[in-house]
Amino acid sequence: MTNASQPLAQHGLVRAVFAGPIRTLRSPRHAGGVSTTWKSAILKSRATGAVHVGPLGLSGDNQKEKKHHGGPTKAVLIYGATHYDRWHHSLEPHAAEHASALRTMSGDVDASQYGHGAFGENLTIDGLVEQSVCLGDTWQIGACVLQITEPRGPCATLTRRWMRPELLAEVKATAAAGWYNAVRVEGAVQDGDRATLLERIQSEWTLDRVFHLLEGHAVSRAEVQRLLDADCTHDGLRARLERRLLTPSRTTG
Repeated sequence: MTNASQPLAQHGLVRAVFAGPIRTLRSPRHAGGVSTTWKSAILKSRATGAVHVGPLGLSGDNQKEKKHHGGPTKAVLIYGATHYDRWHHSLEPHAAEHASALRTMSGDVDASQYGHGAFGENLTIDGLVEQSVCLGDTWQIGACVLQITEPRGPCATLTRRWMRPELLAEVKATAAAGWYNAVRVEGAVQDGDRATLLERIQSEWTLDRVFHLLEGHAVSRAEVQRLLDADCTHDGLRARLERRLLTPSRTTG
């Protein structure tokens, strides 16, 4: 159910726009470990002007793990700008402490820089968080129209990007993971654009509630089934929920 201290949002403001290719990176899995080579598109560059958003996402953006990212229902990843206040106390000091190792991760992007884009998002938006938006919401953002499809899952790539394995558990505990969107109307987006709610088809399934059903340790099987059967649930999310039902040790009832 909706967090009473966090009213549902009607408006937001784009603070930053990011896109990037798949890069070959080199770093350890955790600070102080042995460096190895890996590929990812999690390091994205900040756009300085308008970027076109098409059916598969932002121009110039890519995803390596197509099973978990990208495609028509995961075309654009949004992250709440206010979450950076939360991570300021843990992730920013970690980045500063291990800045030298983070800088060597990529030859063209400084991975030691903490701030907007640190979670690999395409759009950093102020005024929107998982507790204030709902599954199925349709938003006008700049000249494009996006529809919220599902919360992002806790990502091992994110922990490797920061060389901080405990970040996975921290994201799970807070639901501060971001969310995926399908593109309903193509158009350009840039810093300073307004985000305006066009349609909210339901207000029961906020993104934090959906996230905890997917990732919590003792969630109600009946609640998972209710979301599985809901009209606002698309096939990709249904597959995640069905996998959840196949893990009885993490459900109740």
